[in-house]
Amino acid sequence: MEIVLNIDGMSCGHCVSSITDGLKKVPGVSRVSIDLEHKNAHISYAEDQLDKHDIIRVIEDLGYSVSTI
Repeated sequence: MEIVLNIDGMSCGHCVSSITDGLKKVPGVSRVSIDLEHKNAHISYAEDQLDKHDIIRVIEDLGYSVSTI
């Protein structure tokens, strides 16, 4: 499954790295691609291990605001 999320609060490469590293630690996340310019993330994950709310919670716990596209 793939989800695209808008992420508010990203302003630099460190933000991208923080979110990418945080999501890659989550079991079931297989791919993370973040577009800083458009402030969104494409995330591929295994539906049998987590859902979009789990992913959103991880990003929010890192200090960013999230909305679905």
